Amino acid sequence: MLCVRSIRPFVVRNIRVLRYSSIENPASEKPSTEVETDEFHAQSTEHRDKLIFDSILDSVLMRAENQSAKRKPHSVTSTVQALFDNPQEDPLDRAYGSILDKRTRDLETFAHDTPSDAILKNVQPVLEHISSLKTNKDVVYYHQSAVIRSFETVTPVQGQVVVDKTNAAYITKHIMAVLIDEFKDPVGALHIFNSIKAKSNDYFIAACSADVYNRIIALRWQYYRDIQSVVSLMNEMFINAVQGNNETVDLLGVITRQAIESSQNIPLAESLPLWSTKDDKLVKTLNSYRVKLMSSLAGRRDFALANLQN
Repeated sequence: MLCVRSIRPFVVRNIRVLRYSSIENPASEKPSTEVETDEFHAQSTEHRDKLIFDSILDSVLMRAENQSAKRKPHSVTSTVQALFDNPQEDPLDRAYGSILDKRTRDLETFAHDTPSDAILKNVQPVLEHISSLKTNKDVVYYHQSAVIRSFETVTPVQGQVVVDKTNAAYITKHIMAVLIDEFKDPVGALHIFNSIKAKSNDYFIAACSADVYNRIIALRWQYYRDIQSVVSLMNEMFINAVQGNNETVDLLGVITRQAIESSQNIPLAESLPLWSTKDDKLVKTLNSYRVKLMSSLAGRRDFALANLQN
């Protein structure tokens, strides 16, 4: 004969939709004949076990949600930030700082002046030769083997154009234009830029003008949509006393506008990475640089703002 044990009813109190609900031990409760609004009777051991399991699972899920909420928002640009934390891996944000003394400002004033006809005439053969090179590798090699070597040579070679502080910036700017515009080689342009900063202070001061920085800033945004790198480059310009120009102001205005539109889910011609609160702070920093630069250039006769709607 099959014996069936009588199932003693038990009461589970305070089981609610709210998380972290408590379950009282049924063994300590006496059978109740009254049913309150927040109580119900479970009629089987299986039902009781299910309630206990659901409560434990609910508590675990709540703990996981709390830990997730404490995490900082992840930005795609944080991957790039790792490059700046280690200057041995990528010297993009390497600054010379205080070693650039008054001569930097003197040279910067010179670099923004309109080049004389004599300088343009002297450097024209070099620019034409760079434009005639067949591949982007040839351009990079020419910069390493001829331009830098000529700048570092104490005794000029007869018949060759001397690369010095009067023309290094124009040659570098032309090299960037050829690599980016003609060969579509942003990696080669970045390689040239980093190799300049790895050389002597004198060469860096002479070659990395505001126009060269403008090229690299535009490159970082156009090809990589990397606002962290743009802010880092602007900080580098400020530390190294490389004052931007009208083109820098216009460029930062376009980048800031496109970044804000991206954060507001306004579609652009090219996609942007995921957005975070960190990116919002970077945009504000970038706009602060732009406002300061506008203020410093406002007294110049050639200062003018571009139409950012273009």
